[in-house]
Amino acid sequence: AKSNDQTLLKVFREKIAPAISKFEPEMIFLGAGFDLHWRDPLGTFNATISGITQLHQEAIDLAKKLCHGKIVVSLEGGYNSLATAHCATNTVKLLLGRKDFSDPLGKPKN
Repeated sequence: AKSNDQTLLKVFREKIAPAISKFEPEMIFLGAGFDLHWRDPLGTFNATISGITQLHQEAIDLAKKLCHGKIVVSLEGGYNSLATAHCATNTVKLLLGRKDFSDPLGKPKN
């Protein structure tokens, strides 16, 4: 709860990516849950659109490294329509190799 971009990226890099690498997958399935965003009414995280985009980039990079880029991305959650729209758009841009991302919502206003 209340984990921010830095915490989520650290967990991905130090725990999740090594576990996936050890497994040696033929394909990676990414459940894109945008309820990580700080404006999500159901989630309890403090991630930004930029942080989620970076997290997805790392998953895509891991797929390139481990399984020739084979990755399936599915929308799992996200209950703030504006945050979900921007997160999903950025994820599609990542998959297309684009870098023109947006994060109009910025950081939490704590």
